[in-house]
Amino acid sequence: MQVSIRFLVSAEEANLVLAKKGALVRRLESSLDVRLSLSSYKGSADRVLYITGTPENSSRAVGALVRVWSDDTTSFTVRMLIPEPLMIKVVGFRGTALQRLHLKSGAQMDAQKSRLPGSTDRLLVASGVADALHRAVYFTALIFEDYKFLLRRKHASLTNYVPAGKAVEEKKVVEEVKEKEKDNLQKMVVIVCDSDYLAKLKSSGLKVDMGKVQILESSRMTVSSRS
Repeated sequence: MQVSIRFLVSAEEANLVLAKKGALVRRLESSLDVRLSLSSYKGSADRVLYITGTPENSSRAVGALVRVWSDDTTSFTVRMLIPEPLMIKVVGFRGTALQRLHLKSGAQMDAQKSRLPGSTDRLLVASGVADALHRAVYFTALIFEDYKFLLRRKHASLTNYVPAGKAVEEKKVVEEVKEKEKDNLQKMVVIVCDSDYLAKLKSSGLKVDMGKVQILESSRMTVSSRS
């Protein structure tokens, strides 16, 4: 059964995911049969990374990403966004379930008690080397799988966390890479001409950004347009 787990990642970590035109994402999606998505970036310091797949494959994808963000021997921290109804199951009675996660994975586990602003999500923070984080995400995903019905039952009352800024749209990583490539193809053209020639340019249908026009002399100006 597939589960979808959300992670809060820094803008720098997100850029590493997107590096080399999304080659890493394509490899993980193809080899592990998972889907990776990122919330759109509109001035926020953090982004939400969505990983959808089986518990085993999703956790393997996290292990691979951690090895890109860090290395096998250095402790790293991942932040999972957990809906509050599931966090209760992750923590368990007096923290017993969370302690089991720690013992099974070898990662340090910390479940934050407060909801994130404007949401019903809480952060589950796991720290350790890549293998430990792989196991921590795997056993957490099994809890998601077992109690998925809770999310369906309480769906109307749940609100996902949105990082500060305007990051409101989930976007497939490969789509974002394509958009960046498209932006890089746009060129700025600067033309020096008199007012009569400017009128001809405008009448020809060429897109002229009048906000970029600067008058150099009474009969000469610079026109910037995008092609």
